[in-house]
Amino acid sequence: MADLETQDRAYRNINQYFIERGFGPHYTELAADLGLPPDEGRELLREVIESGIPAWQHPGTDYIVSFPPFNSMPTQYRISVDGKQGWFAQCAFESLAVRWHFPGQTFYHGGLLAEGQGKKVFFAGDSGSPTIWA
Repeated sequence: MADLETQDRAYRNINQYFIERGFGPHYTELAADLGLPPDEGRELLREVIESGIPAWQHPGTDYIVSFPPFNSMPTQYRISVDGKQGWFAQCAFESLAVRWHFPGQTFYHGGLLAEGQGKKVFFAGDSGSPTIWA
């Protein structure tokens, strides 16, 4: 098991990777960034994900799906910073929390506009309840 300092370095590295690229690193990239052999990078990634944070990997793989507040897979919680759409959040709450990673920049998060039968309904948040009826 990696020491806490190494786990902290991995946590910061993964977050920075998401900030710069919009998706999480593969364990081999994490290992290279931290100067570790690939097998140690894989184990370290699993340790960080299993540490109690709400993060997970795609079942049966070593690919990061979600690492708060980011999501590697597209969700309805699109994140745009200074006009560039490049990130997805885990959920509505995390779509707001992600702004702390982009200080001093203009931040937008989206919802879902459904139109049909002469009505428009806007959904924002996790509940599935309409936010605005028009």
